[in-house]
Amino acid sequence: MDILAPQYKLGRIVKPHDPRTLWLHKYRTALTPTLPPIPINPDGSFVAADWTPAIIADGGYTMLGNGPDPTNPPGVPDGCGNCACVGILNIFRTIIKNCGGTFEPSAAQAILLYQQIQAYCDYPVFDPAQTDADGNNPTDTGLELEDVLCYAKNVGVFGYKILAFAAVTPSNDKDWWYGVQMYGGLYVAAKLPNQLFAGDPTRPWVGNMGPANPANGHCFVSEQFGSIVSWSKIIQTDPIFRGGYMDKAFIIITDQWMEANGKSPSGYDIQTLIADASALSAA
Repeated sequence: MDILAPQYKLGRIVKPHDPRTLWLHKYRTALTPTLPPIPINPDGSFVAADWTPAIIADGGYTMLGNGPDPTNPPGVPDGCGNCACVGILNIFRTIIKNCGGTFEPSAAQAILLYQQIQAYCDYPVFDPAQTDADGNNPTDTGLELEDVLCYAKNVGVFGYKILAFAAVTPSNDKDWWYGVQMYGGLYVAAKLPNQLFAGDPTRPWVGNMGPANPANGHCFVSEQFGSIVSWSKIIQTDPIFRGGYMDKAFIIITDQWMEANGKSPSGYDIQTLIADASALSAA
């Protein structure tokens, strides 16, 4: 857990990729043989695929218990290491909001989800009463992203389930763009460098900031190409930082990614989404 800026909680357990995890690049060509072209700016950069305006117009992002916030429930004023739960809740909120629905998770729900997934994974369950004077708590274990993804697929998150998930390479800009554009966002993990916390860690994440620190495991989402959402902020990143510190990223497939016309905001129809999910699940 970060000690340089303790008000910003982390909470990702750092593990290698589960060997059973499916990789999208192995199936993408067969599933979607004709990918939409990536629009290019005059300077050669990708035009941003961006689903954040719907959230900004709805009041913006919130901390959801991953740090001190007035909306935290009693007994957890400083938050906890539930970043992996915040990430999946932000993904669902963005997908549902961009499809015309409403999903407004609270900090209390984000912490409850954290405890539910800990119990599901046979981890100690977060107990705020065990926090000591220095802010340490042996039950604030954090979670790995696959823990949350499997729970969201098998059990569900407040009534919403994912149909399938697949890994992509966070340092591959094309994977990042297609993940955001076609599936509504990326669920991302990093081993953040200590130097990031020497100042405001919500400043742009750019360049080389020294060695990655597995003790600073963190989860967040990307809902706009080139940026991530963490600690209630939209934070710009660059390829150097993504390649140096972000080691996992996933797309999720859910039938919530569908408007009234049967297509996702990115133009995917529900039959294609279900076919993608079935192919991934059967692999």
